[in-house]
Amino acid sequence: MFNDIQSIFLKTIKRSGLGKRVEEAQVLESFNKVIDQLLPGDLRDKVRPMYFNQGSLAVASLSSFATDEIKAKESEIIKIINQELAGFVVKKFIYLT
Repeated sequence: MFNDIQSIFLKTIKRSGLGKRVEEAQVLESFNKVIDQLLPGDLRDKVRPMYFNQGSLAVASLSSFATDEIKAKESEIIKIINQELAGFVVKKFIYLT
């Protein structure tokens, strides 16, 4: 019974397009968590995930140093996000400076 309801719910979300929005929200939230762990506080406040589309996460930064730090740790950050979301979701970052 519960599996039937869950299956119907998931199909409805997928059909309505909400699945992509939910995935985007999860990616943005996961990025923030990872950045909180990997960057010092002064840099953390200068970085924001903006949007996620087709495997690309757009990251805005007010600091070139923060951008350099993220670029240096990009593969590690992507790996952690994908592990947290149980899949190969994020493929690359797009940097908005």
